[in-house]
Amino acid sequence: MNDVPYHHGHLRDALIEAAVKAIAEQGVDALSLRSLARDVGVTHAAPYRHFETRNHLLAAVAEAGFKLLHAQMLPVLQGPDMREAFRAAGGVYVRFAVEQPGYYQVMYGPTRLTAGYADGIDMLGPRDMPQYEELVEPLCEDGSDARAATIAGWAIVHGIATLVVDGRLRPDMFDLPDGDYEGLVRILTTSYVP
Repeated sequence: MNDVPYHHGHLRDALIEAAVKAIAEQGVDALSLRSLARDVGVTHAAPYRHFETRNHLLAAVAEAGFKLLHAQMLPVLQGPDMREAFRAAGGVYVRFAVEQPGYYQVMYGPTRLTAGYADGIDMLGPRDMPQYEELVEPLCEDGSDARAATIAGWAIVHGIATLVVDGRLRPDMFDLPDGDYEGLVRILTTSYVP
């Protein structure tokens, strides 16, 4: 049973929260609506009032994850030095992958491709692409394409996040303190981000 009891009127949010926790602990494949119902203390039929299928729940988790990640990155991108702000946003991305595995697995894991729940959800990332391009464009002083630079930066940071989550890359490899993902991204992107 969940430590935080379900409160009437917030079942949808309680199920998403319980799903994120369950995915972080057991992975996406172990997730079921029935077990989530038990975790939040409702009947096994109650989740179906909000989510027609498990994949609908996963879509809601992905959407919530993209919104959370965007909300964490946006303040960092308001800094006066856009190069540093862009790199700091990469550090936020990596930290999110490490600290929010329940969201991250659903947002970017292979299950989203086979389960088909990502239709339209992936647009929550690229939908923000013009905003990121606008931030990167002034950094492209050599005439580089802002969209290409933005996508390349995202690809590099996503690769860093994946390697960190998989335990193949650590800040201490560069004599950085444990958990210094901002420093790790700064070192690894200095030559690649405009």
